[in-house]
Amino acid sequence: MIEGFIFLFFVEMGWIPNQGVIMPESSEQVDNVFYLDLDACMQISIVWLQVGMKTYSWPHGWGIAMPEHWPARIDYRCSCGLTYGLFTLGLRHLCSHSVDPLGRITDGVDGSYNELFLRVESSCGCR
Repeated sequence: MIEGFIFLFFVEMGWIPNQGVIMPESSEQVDNVFYLDLDACMQISIVWLQVGMKTYSWPHGWGIAMPEHWPARIDYRCSCGLTYGLFTLGLRHLCSHSVDPLGRITDGVDGSYNELFLRVESSCGCR
C-alpha cells in the first residue's frame, strides 16, 4: 500500500515577444521566441522527485528554408529531496544544451550545475 502518493505535472506553452534574446551566430536580437515547458513531480510520503525540460524555438529567418520555428535550446531540470512540514531539503541539477540544426551552433549557452538547497515554505490562503 502506498500512503501519501502524489503525482503532479504541467505542460506550458509560451511566447517571448521581444525581451533582448540574442542569437549568437548573428549577434542580432531575436523577436517572437516560443517555448514549450514540461514538468512532472512525484512524492511518496516525505520523498519527492521532479523532472522537467523547457525547449526554446527561434523563428524562421536564417536565410535558409526551414519550418516557421526551429528548436534552438533545451534546458533540463531534475530535483529530488525530502519535505517535512515547512522544510524542504533538496538537490537540483540544471543543464542547458543547444540544439544544432543543420550543423550550426544556435546558442552559446551550454553547461550544467548542481544546487543543494533548504527551503522554508508556507501558504496563507491566497494564490
